[in-house]
Amino acid sequence: MGKAMETFKQNFKAASSTKGPDGIAAGTAIAISGDGRVLHSYSTGTYHVNPKAPSATSENDQKPFDGDVICWIASCTKLMATVATMQCVERGLLDLDADVGEKILPEFKDIQVLEKMEDDGKGGKKPVLRAAKGKVTLRNLLTHTSGVSYEFTNPTLAAWRQWAVANTPDGAANHRSSDIGTAFRVPLLFDPDQGWAYGYGIDWAGEAVMRVTKQTLEAYMAKNIWGPLGMNSTTFDPWVERKDLAPRVAGMMERDAEKNLAAGDKAAYVQGIGAQKYSGGGGAYSTANDYAKLVASLLGTINGFPQKPGRNLLQAQTLNDMIAQTNSTPAATILNAIVSSPMAAGLAGNIPGDQKVEFGLGGLVNRVPISKPTRRATDATISAEGTGRAANSIQWCGLPNCHWWISPGDGVCGVFFTQVLPPGDNATLRLYEEFEGAVLRDLKENQKSAVVAPSRTVLPYLLAPALGAAYLAYTRYYRTR
Repeated sequence: MGKAMETFKQNFKAASSTKGPDGIAAGTAIAISGDGRVLHSYSTGTYHVNPKAPSATSENDQKPFDGDVICWIASCTKLMATVATMQCVERGLLDLDADVGEKILPEFKDIQVLEKMEDDGKGGKKPVLRAAKGKVTLRNLLTHTSGVSYEFTNPTLAAWRQWAVANTPDGAANHRSSDIGTAFRVPLLFDPDQGWAYGYGIDWAGEAVMRVTKQTLEAYMAKNIWGPLGMNSTTFDPWVERKDLAPRVAGMMERDAEKNLAAGDKAAYVQGIGAQKYSGGGGAYSTANDYAKLVASLLGTINGFPQKPGRNLLQAQTLNDMIAQTNSTPAATILNAIVSSPMAAGLAGNIPGDQKVEFGLGGLVNRVPISKPTRRATDATISAEGTGRAANSIQWCGLPNCHWWISPGDGVCGVFFTQVLPPGDNATLRLYEEFEGAVLRDLKENQKSAVVAPSRTVLPYLLAPALGAAYLAYTRYYRTR
């Protein structure tokens, strides 16, 4: 183990017992090589059991946090839903470039674009809508280029939702519906391929999977993803369908006004988890150990390592195409503008804001090597060269500061899980960046050692205005539901 990793371990442990803005309470960090070997796995801190669990006692009743603690992974669900969608594409059940409104998702057949909200002459607002130009495809939905957005990330769409709830016969009922096809039916913000907006697209892709397979996402993923990989602690519902998992579900931590961490189980958005039960965009629970199996399987297939029977979730060419997926000029321009915001830490992850990115099928792809640190890297724990991640790597995150990355060029992947709100938490992101950088420096140091002394045993090669403001919008938005 190199010096950088030793330093990370010390900092990681210290952060779990530190109060104030530099504390993280608990977390797990795992890195795995392309051939499936665990290179590093560290956990620190303690957690309280989610109050919804029958075994829950008090937030003061702390348990050691480790890789088997079940976390709400929020938007980390999107990678699994994308894999499920691409499996259906490979099997001929879905078409990436067909008009989804023609058959699979008729809700999009006559979809409209919300141009603006204007004064209604009565002291309120009313929508200005027009017919969408072009078709919405699964490729659009998976890359967030369809025009579908979340309300909490776009004030105009949020205003439309308020208008719909107040002025349409079923507006309030539709908004609260447990049915994805009803609750997430919103107008587009722009014509397909003419912009980039983070939203319900992958929820709709998951809905398409359920419709063509005639299964819930729980049943489909259990058979086609979780089961083959041995992800036995992953589910959309640890309270009923997998109530055996409930005692291991972690409670949430949230920063207070003094930036200290306190129990956050009553946070407004947390109360909305599971309103749409099989949300492919953010409804799953998993563990760091389980999720590491997913990213390791995908990396292994890309890097050409033999997988156990059934564990090649997708063909290598499909996975390479997912990372190679490009965005239209309008979409890429907006995406890069969002990621370059100093406050978009959660979306950018370990990618500096001025690096070229595109949104592939499954996550955010850096098109150039990472050769400098992010803006939050202000101390010596993070190299002046940044993480050193290779070009054409892919990553994404989940709201409670859960992160994953896959770097085929480096032959390594990893996860960094916490249950901390708000998203884009500086202390958590700083440790995540330090961890990945230490992983890659360890690999490079071992490669150099192999050249000097080849007989030695060495490791092989292997939105916050966007998110901070969005989190506040999340809170305000869900308090009104």
